[in-house]
Amino acid sequence: MTTTTYTETASAPGAWSTRLLLPETPIETVYTLLADLSASTGMPITAYVVGGDGDPADELLLVRDPSRTHGCPTVGEYESLAARLVTETGWAVVPAGTPRGILVGLGLREGYGPGSPQHSLSEVEHLLAEHGTDWTCRPARLASARLLDGQIQWYDEVGAVVEAAVEMTAAIELIAAAFRQDRVVITDYAADRTRALAAA
Repeated sequence: MTTTTYTETASAPGAWSTRLLLPETPIETVYTLLADLSASTGMPITAYVVGGDGDPADELLLVRDPSRTHGCPTVGEYESLAARLVTETGWAVVPAGTPRGILVGLGLREGYGPGSPQHSLSEVEHLLAEHGTDWTCRPARLASARLLDGQIQWYDEVGAVVEAAVEMTAAIELIAAAFRQDRVVITDYAADRTRALAAA
């Protein structure tokens, strides 16, 4: 039984995400576009690229990721960033309606080592089902680009996008702990806040 707990290390007012649809595009091309956008704007970019590992990309979610190191631009700044991406690529924004609950990108690999054990989407679904029914879970690649000392710092891994009722927050933290995740970001629409949690 895991004993990992999480503490909040950074947060920002406002809960924002934007869903974009694009023609089937090689994931490497999407990654290059996101890295170039981060480099040209200086803004940190985090995206959940929906789909299985090796699949071309046709949908992604842009989210905010508060950081003690990189800070967290405002919702307005990210709206402008998304608008620029749409203008430059022709990708389409999907109207969000009224979001509720929470949005979480959950990594499936233990820690950051490329050779570390990796979990499956079915494991996430099984564990979520043990705690409730008000959730959806889809495969995704979790990607982030940060401009550091003039160079793009890039990270990506196979993961899952979970959208759930806020009451599922504790269950998601338990799953993250079981998968030995060092860090989890929760977009909390109910509280209109975005929180970064790190393993204690």
